[in-house]
Amino acid sequence: MDMEAEEAPEAEIDMTPMIDVTFLLIVFFMVVSDMSALDVAELTLPYADQARVTKIEDPDENPMLIVNVVKDGTVQIAGQNFTTKTESTGGLQSLKEYLKIEAEAAEREPPPADNPALRASKLRILIRADRDTMFKNVQSVFDACQNNGIYKTALGATQEQVEGK
Repeated sequence: MDMEAEEAPEAEIDMTPMIDVTFLLIVFFMVVSDMSALDVAELTLPYADQARVTKIEDPDENPMLIVNVVKDGTVQIAGQNFTTKTESTGGLQSLKEYLKIEAEAAEREPPPADNPALRASKLRILIRADRDTMFKNVQSVFDACQNNGIYKTALGATQEQVEGK
């Protein structure tokens, strides 16, 4: 009697779920990297030999908003354009109105002893202005910040000097 030994079926691994997860991760990182690029516009920053990189210890505790002032005076935050006028015009939201919403959402500093009515926002603003924009455009951003109780502002600059400027 001749008995043939049955061969055990070879185990196979289904790769479909792993490929699906890989593609989802690729899409996730593409979206996240694209969103972070919206914060920083292509600007030629002014030169400052004392410019330094500031590091935020706890971004959740001290949030920072990046405001870009383009050469023509347009104000951009996360790729969205704003007007520096006090009211929304021409389909653009007012910077002052936007900062009011952001300042109210952020926590408040404890009031100083000499001015208990002052409730400054913990929101930090980094103003990145093109070196060729007029200062009145930058001043309007400072005014909008001050009107909304945002006093922690910084100006963006570079230590790299551009030839001919």
